[in-house]
Amino acid sequence: MDVWLLVRDVRVADQGRYTCSVLTNRGSVELSTSLKVIARYSDPAVWSVPERNIEDDMAVTMFCQAVGGFPRGTVQWFDQYGTNWTRSAQDGRAGKGRRAL
Repeated sequence: MDVWLLVRDVRVADQGRYTCSVLTNRGSVELSTSLKVIARYSDPAVWSVPERNIEDDMAVTMFCQAVGGFPRGTVQWFDQYGTNWTRSAQDGRAGKGRRAL
């Protein structure tokens, strides 16, 4: 007996436990497995406000956005010297189980 289950167009909501039951005249056997769904984030887009004519001592807000992924990922910020600025960053949410980072 060789039976398989094909789940088409998998979504995050399909994640979870699946059980296969085999029933015969000698009894039954069950085996369960877990399906873990991941979704890739888009390539990041990076921009700043203001975008041009940035001068010394100006305040600049930089944005990095990658959407469509699951599970939640992280974005890290580093400057040209390798200094980690991640603790100064904030993130947002895109909703519906997907994240905007």
